[in-house]
Amino acid sequence: MRQPPKKKRSSTKEPRYYDSMKAAAAGMGIPVSLLRQAKNHGCAAFRGSRVYVKEFMEWKEDNPNAEELLTADKERLQEEKLRKEIQLLDIKIAAERGAYIERSQLEDEIPKHIGTMVKIARKFLPTTKYNAFCEQATRACKSLVGEDYAKSV
Repeated sequence: MRQPPKKKRSSTKEPRYYDSMKAAAAGMGIPVSLLRQAKNHGCAAFRGSRVYVKEFMEWKEDNPNAEELLTADKERLQEEKLRKEIQLLDIKIAAERGAYIERSQLEDEIPKHIGTMVKIARKFLPTTKYNAFCEQATRACKSLVGEDYAKSV
């Protein structure tokens, strides 16, 4: 038995869903970052890799300040990036001035110096003070460079 022909969908009509965020962004004329934000905030339009238009539009209506939040997020990320760049430049400048010591260099030098101090203390301090000094030196070494280096003292 012959079935009646199916109605063809008009190509000008917006689809019910897009297969990816990139396709949805292009099809709806919105930034991909807005779709990511919607997904991160629990929008029900995302199932698998598909983006359902109706659910997204409902979420967008319920969250009218979503684009403002997106702009604020971008600004916050830019500020954070600038802070990190400034921090790296500060470290670089301090290293050039000799005010900064790399951790690896510190980890190598501290146990040597504490070891030398312990040898000197053994010669000149009475036993009770020497023992107290060694305990303090070991604690200081552990807090500065870690357990492994402290054992070498």
